[in-house]
Formats: sequence, structure tokens, C-alpha cells
Amino acid sequence: MRATAIPIYPEEGETHMNVKRFMMKLFSLRTLIVCVIAFGIAGYFAFGAGNPRGPDGFVEPPTPKGWEERDNTSLAYIMMCDFVREECRIPSSTVFPPQDGPGVIAEKSYGTTYRVEGYVEAENEYGLRVITYYRGQIRETAPGAWKKLTLRTGSLEELSAY
Repeated sequence: MRATAIPIYPEEGETHMNVKRFMMKLFSLRTLIVCVIAFGIAGYFAFGAGNPRGPDGFVEPPTPKGWEERDNTSLAYIMMCDFVREECRIPSSTVFPPQDGPGVIAEKSYGTTYRVEGYVEAENEYGLRVITYYRGQIRETAPGAWKKLTLRTGSLEELSAY
């Protein structure tokens, strides 16, 4: 059995059947799928790529409701540790106790404001490891955004005066 080649382009005087074969080759299912995908991608980017737009060109994502009522004392402790670490002479040498350890207090004062007290062990400018106590207040201004309100560091005697 010998294979015969089907001409891609119909020539003059050919039958209607060859024209039909030509059209079937030209518009195959694969070509149709590729065209649909290409037009879909082009339309996606042409009409905003799925980003909501307001009159100023950008719309803020909605703020989760109820974040003010959540008790984020553990997150407040972690964020206060970061603020205390910035105050140390050698920030990379700081060691904080666990939140539930002795001498550590993290509690919700009111609203989204938290009171955090504790201590940190860090190196001073002479390379000696010293324990520094801290006391402060921190506020969650938005989900994941924190602001340091007060922070005092020093010895226990210095902090007891406040």
C-alpha cells in the first residue's frame, strides 16, 4: 500500500473534497485551542489583568473585619522584641526568653494596645553579656502593622520609678 500525499493548497480544477480537506487541516482542533488560549491571555492583560481599579487607578484590598477584637498578645510580644532589639548596642547578640517564661508579661491593655514587660540578654559595648529589662506599650494600627508607643529600658530599679 502506497501513501499518497494530500496537497495543502487546492489547485485549479480540484474537487470540493480536496478543498474540505484543506480547510480541515487549516482549522484543526489544535489550532482552535491555541487561538482561544492566545485570545484569552491577550484579553486578560488588555482588560486590567484581574486587578480592581477605582477612579484613582487602584483600590485598596478590604480590611478584614473584627481584627480589632482579636487578642494578639503573642504577636505583640514578638513585635516588642523587635523594637527592643533595635535599641541594643549589638542587636545580633540579643537573646529573649519565651513569652510564657518567668519575668515576661504581655497583656492587652485596651483596644488594640498591649503592655509588654520583660528582659533581654545582650552584649554591651565592652563585649560583656548583660541583662537589660524593658517595659513598653505597643499598638496594632492595622492588621500586621504595629506602632511603638512607649519603651523604657534599664535596670529593675530604674523601671520601678515609672
